[in-house]
Amino acid sequence: MTLSRELVTLLLENNADWATSPQGLLDIILMIDHLTQFDPAQANWDIPTVTSTALELGDSFLKAIPINISPYKNFQDLSTTYIPGEHLRVKMATIIRMIDQDQNLHKLAKETGITPSSETLKVEKAMRLIVNSIIEKWSTHVDFVD
Repeated sequence: MTLSRELVTLLLENNADWATSPQGLLDIILMIDHLTQFDPAQANWDIPTVTSTALELGDSFLKAIPINISPYKNFQDLSTTYIPGEHLRVKMATIIRMIDQDQNLHKLAKETGITPSSETLKVEKAMRLIVNSIIEKWSTHVDFVD
C-alpha cells in the first residue's frame, strides 16, 4: 500500500488526538485511508468506515509505533468496538480547512515579508521532526510517495 507523505504529514501535524486515545488513533487511520482515496470532484464527505485497507494501516502503524490502545486487544478489536460518528466528518473538514488556511497564510506571509515568530517556528520544527520520525518508522511497513 502506498500513502502520500505530504497527506500523512499534514494530518498528523494538524490532529494530535491520534496520540492521546485509541479512538483518536482509529480516527486518524480512517482519515488517512479515506483521504488517500478521496476524489475532490465527487466531494465524498461520508463518514469514513473501516475498510480492509484501514485495518492494514492500523495494524502496521501499531507495529511501527507501539501505542497503548488498552482496553482494546488490537486494532481490529478497536475498530469493531468504537464506531466513529459525525464528529469524524467534522474533524476531517476542520483539518482540511486548517490546512487550506495555513497555506494561504504562508503565501500571504511570503508576499508581505512577514515571518512567523521564533516560537512558532520552533514548535513547527519540533512537530515536523516528530512526524518525520513516525513516517520513517512506519515506512518499514507501508510505502510513501512524495
